[in-house]
Amino acid sequence: MIDTNAQGTNEAGVTARVKSVTISDDATVLGVVLSFDSRATNYVELADADTYLSYGDNQRLHLRQIADNPYLRISNGQSLTGELVFPGAIPVDTKEISLVFNDGNEGSDTSAPGLVVTVPLAAQ
Repeated sequence: MIDTNAQGTNEAGVTARVKSVTISDDATVLGVVLSFDSRATNYVELADADTYLSYGDNQRLHLRQIADNPYLRISNGQSLTGELVFPGAIPVDTKEISLVFNDGNEGSDTSAPGLVVTVPLAAQ
């Protein structure tokens, strides 16, 4: 497990914090805290469009949908704390990954805002 302290925010009011990355033969798992605070809407969905890990030369591992929250819906004033699972392993020499939520959407979208969090994997 790699401890990280990566964080990203967007105009819609989402804060995404990646606290850890675990790389195994079968999956890459991110320990995250996802929060939403805004007066613009009651909730957002962080996996309404493509949500994935990006690394290397345009390589992607797509998010495995969570059974009871497949669109990663977060209500205003709430946080989700847990693990996001991306089936597949990233190469051990990868220096950084990007966690992409709602690829192609603007960060100001009040329904499914886009957000990219760059996560360094090398020791700081």
